Amino acid sequence: HDIVVADGGSSALALLRADAQFDAVLCDVMMPDLTGADLHREIQAMLPELARRFVFMSGGAFGAQAREYVESTKQPTLAKPFDRAQLVRALGDLDRTS
Repeated sequence: HDIVVADGGSSALALLRADAQFDAVLCDVMMPDLTGADLHREIQAMLPELARRFVFMSGGAFGAQAREYVESTKQPTLAKPFDRAQLVRALGDLDRTS
């Protein structure tokens, strides 16, 4: 796989707006300047197909609103730290939700 890294939510949004051809988006729930939920909402409004390719990641430190939003999307989630098998399983779950 080719991996592209963004250093925050705003950078990720710009990247995804410029190129929506990603097979998966591993999105941290808490990021500098734009949360994972905010990023997902923006992409959902513009590129709903890409929004279905999100896997949320979290170390567990986020509020009730973010938790409710992430759960409402029905997208796979990964609790940090995670291992390769968990990542592969989450990516496989994308195929079932798309």
